Amino acid sequence: MLMTIVLATAVSCSHAPTQLAMNACTAQAAKADDAREQRAYAALVAHVEASDKPLVRAAERAWAAYRDAECKATAARFAGGSIMPTEQSTCRSTLDADRIRTLQAAMKEGG
Repeated sequence: MLMTIVLATAVSCSHAPTQLAMNACTAQAAKADDAREQRAYAALVAHVEASDKPLVRAAERAWAAYRDAECKATAARFAGGSIMPTEQSTCRSTLDADRIRTLQAAMKEGG
């Protein structure tokens, strides 16, 4: 899973010396990926016809709810473990990277 972080953010957390440092690094990477996803979403909203904006916004809200639930479920498998925050952050980065590709493809397809 850590390879996904490297691909999604170009931030390598694989050399973090402790689990606490790994948790902090992957949280920072997830925050950066979330910001990238928000920029891609804003670009798509700006690009689509006014009549399509409510649909794009509804899709984004549904996707964000899915991402949050999926990552919560992923992290729950590690409940009580020190790796739980890393797993949740890695999940967010992975899903944000997938969403960015989807949003960029929608822009290329004309919105």
